[in-house]
Amino acid sequence: MDKGSIIRRYALFVPSLAVCALGIALVTKSCLGTTPISGVPFVLSLFTAPSMGTYTLIWNCLMLLCSILVMGRKKAWERKMDFVILIPLTLFFSYSIDFWMWTLKGFNPSSYYMKALSVLLGSMVLAAGISGEVKADVTMMSGEYLVREIATKTKIRFGWVKLTLDILYVVLSVVLSLALGGKVEGIREGTLVAALIVGPLTNIMTPSLGFMDSFLGASRRNEGRDTHSHSASDTSMVVTFTRDFGSGARILAPMVAKNLGYTLIDKNTIQGAAVGMGVSFDEVERYDESSPYEDLLDLVLGDYEAPVEDSLSPIDRVFVAQSRAIRALSAKGDCVILGRCSDCILDDHPKDRIVRVFCYTTMQDAARRCRESYGMREEDIEKEILSQNRRRIAHYRHFTHRKWKDPSRYDIMVNTSSVSMEEACRVVCEIVRKKASARS
Repeated sequence: MDKGSIIRRYALFVPSLAVCALGIALVTKSCLGTTPISGVPFVLSLFTAPSMGTYTLIWNCLMLLCSILVMGRKKAWERKMDFVILIPLTLFFSYSIDFWMWTLKGFNPSSYYMKALSVLLGSMVLAAGISGEVKADVTMMSGEYLVREIATKTKIRFGWVKLTLDILYVVLSVVLSLALGGKVEGIREGTLVAALIVGPLTNIMTPSLGFMDSFLGASRRNEGRDTHSHSASDTSMVVTFTRDFGSGARILAPMVAKNLGYTLIDKNTIQGAAVGMGVSFDEVERYDESSPYEDLLDLVLGDYEAPVEDSLSPIDRVFVAQSRAIRALSAKGDCVILGRCSDCILDDHPKDRIVRVFCYTTMQDAARRCRESYGMREEDIEKEILSQNRRRIAHYRHFTHRKWKDPSRYDIMVNTSSVSMEEACRVVCEIVRKKASARS
């Protein structure tokens, strides 16, 4: 990544820390508790002279020290620059909390309704700040750093480690409160609410920052992976298909590949290549294009703040393997790729050598294709279509932080209810040929 892109990413990351601090202050001022990770600093500030910000600085330094102890001396030395960068960031974040607590000193909600509203508003603001941090993708704060190192060491999922530590932080806060004041203060129902909703809110908000992609520069998700060395003469021409369930893209993509004389890269091709990259066939088959949040527990425990490469859940391992497979396969020659977030995985592919297609359709036509292709029962069809599309949306949003049907992401949006497959194939091929001839 170039220097300019790094500067722009920190230009997003630093204000995001200030937004996070505001969110914490709003939750804290509700008098219904504070966020789990801020519990210890807040409780200590209630009974002793130093401010919440000062204790937050000390608390974060302790977590950073624990991260170093967990990772070991050798790994810590290799990452020494991470720690050097985290020191000023931690200072800024800690005293931003003091700044917002001072700014909001006149904000003292009296009714329970206003207090609850403050918790909800603070959680939303905190989620917005975390979304900015995730989008900037340059570093992690001390709390997340510790979670990641423990998860790496223990092979336990990031989300479960974070939940466990949050519980420990709350227990420690309660013990300190009882020891210093004889009663529980600073930890209440607002703490639980913030713990449960900040993650899902972050997941909802992060895709809305997709408009910043061009400002931020190259995607960090592609760094460190095996990539093809492109040149003006040998770069592959790639057509990607993203689609609604039942839209007919599974029929259209092979037609386009055959018409153009390109290689078709479909589910079976990608799965086969992914198996050769360190994941089992059972894992690939089970987690292919699946939603990472299939129930409420997964939604709460989602690895929202963990880079995909550092996540240890099976679905993330499958995605990384499939991503590498797509990049390797697309480097071999002109091809048509069906699904698997290929439009985003190949973000760094030369823009004049890739055509992104999105296929959509009406519920009526999707149902007809499902009856013809899958033999579904009439009463199950609509429910299955909606379920499959929800899974694809969640999968796409989790791994790309972008909106699935955003028209600005695609070169052509094809309504397969309005045009025949033959006509759609002709139009797509015409666009591909024009792009290919313009380059040559």
